Amino acid sequence: MGKADVAVNQMMGRKEIFADFVNGIVYHGEQILKPEGLECISGQPGILYEAASGKLCALERRRDIQMKADVGMYSVIFAEESQSRVHYAMPVRSMLYDALEYVRQIQEIEKGHRERGELLKGEEFLSGITKEDRLTPVITIVFYFGGEWDGSRSLYEMMGWNEEGARSKELETYLPNYKMNLVHAGSVENTNVFQL
Repeated sequence: MGKADVAVNQMMGRKEIFADFVNGIVYHGEQILKPEGLECISGQPGILYEAASGKLCALERRRDIQMKADVGMYSVIFAEESQSRVHYAMPVRSMLYDALEYVRQIQEIEKGHRERGELLKGEEFLSGITKEDRLTPVITIVFYFGGEWDGSRSLYEMMGWNEEGARSKELETYLPNYKMNLVHAGSVENTNVFQL
């Protein structure tokens, strides 16, 4: 991580800056998030898994900034990734961050059931969660402050089916796309949506 990334992360780690950024980008300037309503949360979700060798391994990724906010009747986790250089695998990287956060949430729900002595049966036992359990939505925004972004902005754009003559419509029915939320600092047209 370069000096510019560190500087942006320090700035974005300030709740008033983060709230203004999310309000400007996600809510088009409407003041939905309040700095005092943001909770910094661990930006290093991970999972343990058993490798083919039988060895227990960890898969973890460190997020730049991650904050939880109550928005009306529900909570949302907003995450920001600072990029000063194009990352050609960024859609997959963002997808992995989000997936690891959802796995972390499921593990927390499972842990809660165990700590309360709730014995799950059938499908609930298999899943580790009940039909009524809910996850907190995760929204990752990639804040890019380098030159022109010439990388992919979605999983579909990274697929070989984009080459001339390749067929993709049948596969698109079964392969979900993952769209990366890219904010290019040099291309923000309406800066009036920001308060700071």
